[in-house]
Order: sequence, then structure tokens, then C-alpha cells
Amino acid sequence: MSAGKWQIRGESEFVLPRVAWTAVCFALGILLGSVVPHQPFLLLFVTIVWISAAWVLHRRRADVAANICLLLAVVLLGANRWQLSQHSTTKTIRNFVDDQPVLATVYGEVASLPSAHVKPSTAHSARLYGSPQQTRFQLQCRHIVVGGQPHAVGGRCQVYLDGDGSSVVSWGDQVSLTGKIDWPSSPGNPGELDFARLLERRQISGLMYVRHPDAIEMKRPVGRLNPVSWLNSLRREAQAVLVRNVDREVRPIAMALLLGERNQLPGDVEDAFIASGTMHLLAISGLHVGILCLFLLRLQNWLLVPRRRALLLTLLIAVTYAFVTDLRPSVVRATLFFAVFVAAQLLQRRQGMAGLIAVTALIMLLWQPHLVFETGAWLSFLSVAALGWVDARASSNVENSDVPFDALTVWDRLREMAGRFRKWLTHRYLQMLTILALTTPIVATTFHVISPVGMIVNVLLIPATALVLCVGFVTMFVGLLFPMAASTFGVAFSFLLRALMSVVDLSSEIYIGHLYVANAPLWFVPAYYLLLLAAIGTHRLPQRMLAISAVFVIVIAAVSATHSSDRPEGLRCTVLDVGHGSAAVLEFSSGQAILIDAGAMNRGERAAEQICSFLWHHGIERLNAIVVSHADMDHYNAVPAIPSRIPVAELITSRQVAQSDSWSVQAFLDAVDRNRIPIRMAASGLTLNHAGAQIRLLQADESQLPKDADDNAGSLVVVVEFAGRRIILPGDLEFEGAHELLRGLAPTDVLVSPHHGATSANSEQLAEVVKPHFVIVSARDATSLEHLSTVYVAAQRIYHTSESGATSVEISGDGKLTVQEHRPSAH
Repeated sequence: MSAGKWQIRGESEFVLPRVAWTAVCFALGILLGSVVPHQPFLLLFVTIVWISAAWVLHRRRADVAANICLLLAVVLLGANRWQLSQHSTTKTIRNFVDDQPVLATVYGEVASLPSAHVKPSTAHSARLYGSPQQTRFQLQCRHIVVGGQPHAVGGRCQVYLDGDGSSVVSWGDQVSLTGKIDWPSSPGNPGELDFARLLERRQISGLMYVRHPDAIEMKRPVGRLNPVSWLNSLRREAQAVLVRNVDREVRPIAMALLLGERNQLPGDVEDAFIASGTMHLLAISGLHVGILCLFLLRLQNWLLVPRRRALLLTLLIAVTYAFVTDLRPSVVRATLFFAVFVAAQLLQRRQGMAGLIAVTALIMLLWQPHLVFETGAWLSFLSVAALGWVDARASSNVENSDVPFDALTVWDRLREMAGRFRKWLTHRYLQMLTILALTTPIVATTFHVISPVGMIVNVLLIPATALVLCVGFVTMFVGLLFPMAASTFGVAFSFLLRALMSVVDLSSEIYIGHLYVANAPLWFVPAYYLLLLAAIGTHRLPQRMLAISAVFVIVIAAVSATHSSDRPEGLRCTVLDVGHGSAAVLEFSSGQAILIDAGAMNRGERAAEQICSFLWHHGIERLNAIVVSHADMDHYNAVPAIPSRIPVAELITSRQVAQSDSWSVQAFLDAVDRNRIPIRMAASGLTLNHAGAQIRLLQADESQLPKDADDNAGSLVVVVEFAGRRIILPGDLEFEGAHELLRGLAPTDVLVSPHHGATSANSEQLAEVVKPHFVIVSARDATSLEHLSTVYVAAQRIYHTSESGATSVEISGDGKLTVQEHRPSAH
């Protein structure tokens, strides 16, 4: 056994430095600590036992057993670190949060750079209220006043301030904020992100919503001699340089590339980067830090700066850049990686790529153990590991290859240049292929997207992006030091940004350039990486081919399992929790699916994400139809964002929707047309048949309605019948439309409460006709419960999505009906 490595020998050799095994075991320990009961002192005692056992075994020269004991001790240390990070006896603002937001005044210190975000708003999903901008920052809490009573608190809270407050508060300011404190509830829909769990892992102890910058009172601004104040000023100056010298058209891209400010970026630009598989170029990351460090080292080498001085100066600039970009996790990881590299160089310690990655990972996990659960961290380390593995193999091949003969003629030189280019291109594509092999399963299961075109485009774009970034860094540095000389570089930077966007736009338009995929089975990711590790870890060709074949087999098995997962035996109707809005999914045993309405008040894009996450969670990758009941925004503003992620066969709606003179409705129809989705006009009585289920669409006779009747009166009513059971989804039907349709309705098993439980739509006449056994209300709160309880007296249960989350009604082939809540409420 070598001093620095633990290795497995045989006909092949798979070598990892000890620090790499240590980092892997520490990460496994953090995972273990997140699932076992909270017993940090017991874990520490068992750790000491294992270390003692390792010492005894080492004295007896049983080195293999001693190493195993040490690795087990490291696992337990990781578990102990996680449990200690999640336990605190200090009160936080979360202790003062009830089921509803609580008005409070919080005193503390601004703990991050305030950044202004533009809230999403489109023609078909305009914001109806609230400020178009929102400023976000973290606050280190000191005291809280609730109900006039002061309390000492600790921990950090995430602040959401309506309006642009980036000029009102700065990192390091001591302030008091008056607003509402809150804590997110558990996910309302299957497949939805558990935001509360994410905040807990990141050690955020609460949320605070402040309505206006005037609700902030400055207690003590950050001192001018405080380094944080210098960083605040440096970031503002860097922003001003880009504003002055970069064309308005590409300025948001420049802000995102150099400073990580994606909040001003148009949604279509971000979508283009995602579709082309180049989002990592736009999202400031380790790639940007690597390019910056390489650029600075090459520049100083050209200026004949001594290497030690060049390394230290580059590290200082990289650390400053990390602070200016608000210590974004990916930038911090890359900066720490470079710091470890510099330390090894200065100490004249030879350290391979695996060792550098492992030391960086170990330091990061000791500091922020929640990184084990962060997708971005895994993608960063896997990408760097892929690059290192490919480079190591290439270096080994170069060492074993013969020295080429000198080129004698022009043709020989051309052939030599062509050969070098071919080797360079092959090497780059091998790097990209390896990165894809290591990262695609995580990207696909987390973001539900695969971008084959990214492999082709990235090889060409990464060198081009390096040039763009270098010119951008020069523009920013020159603008900070010599403002009058920055305009020339700004012109060149703007030109390069336009060229970059042209390539990205072209790549994003390639047919099947990107694919959205449903959830993979839980066993897929661990099985994939175990088999991939086996393939990489052996040099024997038969074993390697067997492992690679097994990888392809489980990929095929995962795809098959995805398409057949969680299909109902008969019919399932799920009313999703989208706040004040409407979205219901009909699923059939054949795998077909229909979406009834798709929208939410003031949050159409968010509703689209919730709908798509639900569909992917249930293995649905195509919708047979979307039915839009009427022309209210909270029933259609999520539709335009769905077809780019999940193909839609047709849109079914009423003539009144198509003829609406509302600009937002017409923008919605234009978006449907751009996605080449055929539109079918539904006449009353239109019937759809799917897997034994009959779906009838009813609508009040327009000629029988008053001329001044609103959209709700003409709402389509969807009646679903299967195995002798009936479900009615009446949209926002009320007033004259309800009276006109009452005689066409019949008793039902389940009624989705019309108009989100509104008093005007839920009448005793309606209850007498449909006599529902169960009522489901899609609304942001349960304020209508008292009224509905008096109207639907015979109903067995009234469900509110605000409390129950997504509510599913499943009907089996023999007619058995069950109702299931995603978030069971007390009843």
C-alpha cells in the first residue's frame, strides 16, 4: 500500500488518493445523517470507537482492516457534521409563524448583496397587481417584535422586498424591516419542489415579505472602512461600467455573463440557452472563474511576472470576483479549487486532479454540508472530474506515443496542422461526451431536459465564450481603472455578444435539439452511476463491455418504466393546487391525458411549472388536449408555457374565447398558433371518448343569455363519465349561464366547485340538481368553506386545494371511487 493512495490491483489498476476516499465517505455520512435519528453525541462516541479500533489494528499490522475502520469513522463524522448543522437551540423567526403570515418588525444585518429581480409578465400572463420589481437579500436576524413584544432571535431569513431596494440597503447595513414573516407549506402537488426542505438544508430560518422600501429603517449603515463596503461599491461601479459601455440590446446578457445577474434577462433569451444546451455558459459558474484565472495567468506570463507573484495576484482577483458576484456557490467552489491548486504549487506538492477535486469537496462539505443535496454542486464536481479523467488518459497516450518526424514541406506542415486540429477536436468531443455521460442522468431527473445539440455546440462555443468573457473582463477592468478608454472594448464586447446569441438562437431552433423527459424511477440514478463506476474502474475489456452494456440496459428499462409508471387502472381526475386558478388533469388507463384549464391569478408561468412537474411525475410526456373553459386569465395564462415542454395535440375552447377582444386572450391564442397547435371550437354537446370514458362539453346557449353577460356565464362545463360514475368541472359558471345549464346536468359523484368556491356561483339550486358526494375547491384559501358547507349539506366532504393540495379522484373499472389528498389536512 502506497503512502498517498489506496488502490485496487489486479490485471487492471484503479487508483484514488486517500483524500478522495475520505471525501466520498464524508459525503455518504452526510446522507446517512439526514435519515437516521438526531443523535450527534452517540454518533461521536461510535466514531471514537472506530478510530480506536483502527489504531489497534494498525499496531497489529492489519492495515486493510484499519483503513476500513477509518473510512467508517469518516462516514460517522459526516453524519455528525450534518446533524450538528441542522440543530440549534436559538429561537428563529420561524418560531413565530402560524398557519398564516404574521406581521412583525425584524432587526438584523443585511447578509448578502441585494439584487433587483423583474417579476415575470407577458402579454398573455400580465401582472394584475404588485410591483413589477422585487429585491431579494438575506438578513442575519437579531431581534423580532411581534404583537408589541420584543424577542431575541438568530438565524437568517430570506427577504423579498417589493420594488427596487438595491440603492436603499447594502450588504453589511444594520436595519429594521416591517413586513410579514412566513414559512412555506409542504408541496401542494406531486413532483413539486419541497421549498421548505430546501430552505432548511440551506439553513434559512424564515421568509419575510416587505411591501415597500419605505418599510426599511436604517439603523447603522456599513462603515466606509469595512471591506464589505468596498465590495458593495466595486459591484455598483462594475454594473455602471457595463451600463455605460454595452449596448442596451445585449446588456442583460453581459450582466448575466460577468456578474451573474440573470434577473434582467428576458425569458425568451433564457429559454434559448436552455434549449441549445448552453445554459452553463449564461449562468455564472466555475467555467467563468477558470477562464478568468487562465486569462490572468497567461497575461502575466506574457508580462514576465514571476510565477509565485502571478499565482497570488490571480487568486486575490478571483476571491474579489467571488465576493462581487455575491459568493454564488459555483463561483465559490471554483475559487476554492484554484486556491487549493495555488497552495499546492507554492508548497511544491504535486497534486493530481482527483486530489484537487477531493480536497475542494472536503473543505466545502465541512463548511456547507447541505451541498450534498445540491444538484449544482454534483454537476460541477462531475464535470471537472470528467475533464480530469479525459486529460489524464490523453497525457498517458502522449507519453507512450512515438515522437513524430519533423515536417519538411508545406504539404507536410498542412497535414501536421490538420492532424493536430483533428486530435484537438477529438479530444474536445471526448471531453463533452464524458461530461454528458456523467451529468445527463442528474440533469434529466432534476430539470427534465436532455439537449443532444449541446454536445455539438459546446465544443465550438466554449472557446468562443472564452473570447467573449476575456473581452468582457477587459471592458470591466478598463472601465473601473480608465473609464474614458472603456468604450472601444465595450463596442467589441457588444459585437461578440450578438454573435454568441446568434449561434445560441440557431442551435435552439434545431428540431429535437432538446427533449423534455418525465421522471425516471428512483433506482435509476444510483444504478447508473454504480455501473458507470464499474466501467471506468476496470481495464479488462470483457468486464468493461459488460458494464457498458448493463448501462444501456438500465437506461432502456428506465425509459420503459417511465412511460408505464403510475397509470390508473381506470380513470383519474386530479385538481391541482395552483392558488387562485384552475388546472385539472384527466388520466386514462391507455396513457392518454387531457388538461382542463391551466392558469393562476398573477402567476401563469409558475402554474405551468407546477402542471408540467405533475405530468412528468406521472410519466406523462404528451397531452391529447387542453380544454380552456372561458376567457378568464386564471384559466388560460399557463397554457403558452406548456407546449415547449410537453407536446399538445389540440386546444379545445369556445367560440367566445376565440372572438374575445381582450389583448391578453389574443396574445394567448397567438402563442398557441406559434406552437402549431390546432384549435377546435367546442359546440355544446361535443363528446370525447378515451379508454372507456366519455367527456361531454356543455355550454349555455348564447342566444338565451343577456347581451351584457360576462365570460363566466358562457363557461364550458366538462362532464366526465366512467364506470357509472360522474365528475363535473364547471369552470367559472355562474349567474345566467348556470340557470340555463341546470336542466342539462344530473346528480354527480364529484363536483369541482364553480368559480373557486364563490358565493354567487355555488347556489342551493345547483346543489339540489347535482347533489355531489364530494366537492373540490381550487382556491388560494378556504374562506368559502362556511358558505359551501351550508349549500352542499349532503356532501360527504369538501376539499380545498389550499389545505389538501392536489386532490385526486380515481375510479376503477368496476366503479369504485376513491378521493386522495396530496397534503392530507385535519378533518
